[in-house]
Amino acid sequence: MNFVIVERNQKNVPNSTQLEAAMHVVGGSEIQIRGTDACRKVKYTGSVNHNN
Repeated sequence: MNFVIVERNQKNVPNSTQLEAAMHVVGGSEIQIRGTDACRKVKYTGSVNHNN
């Protein structure tokens, strides 16, 4: 399982629903999201297209 950490940059991080939808669009699956509005850790499997 891979993971990415999304941190706050002038605005709050996207909510769990937004992050999950974005991961599905780029090819991620089996998504687990934990964290706060300042930082979220997203665990995923699959081959993610990092250019999207």
